[in-house]
Amino acid sequence: MGQNSSFVKKRSKMNDKKYLVYVDILGFEDLAREIAKRTGFEEDVIRQNYLSDPLGKRIEETKRDGIKISKGISEIEGSDNYVLIVDHIQTAFELVGKLTTIRIPHKDYNFIPLEVGLGTKEIDGVPR
Repeated sequence: MGQNSSFVKKRSKMNDKKYLVYVDILGFEDLAREIAKRTGFEEDVIRQNYLSDPLGKRIEETKRDGIKISKGISEIEGSDNYVLIVDHIQTAFELVGKLTTIRIPHKDYNFIPLEVGLGTKEIDGVPR
């Protein structure tokens, strides 16, 4: 019986369920253009300093054991999207809460608008 429980533990580690959190900035091009018109800054400066950098910084701040981050690929050059992989559903929701409350540093705007997707994936043989 002890041998059987050892097999079950090994088997459960081989097929771990992971939770995926996909994050992408909505209106990356249009929002930067709109803010640039109001501020007089260049669109690239707005994209970098008001949208991309704050999101990237918050993601780096939220890194903990068990959180893996993959930089996404987008057709829009310079856009930022991420796939975060976590072990627990509660962690996924905590991340969404932290990422959706990043303020745009301008009085006429609130938070960085994000597209957020949640999913699960069985990952075989993930080393711990």
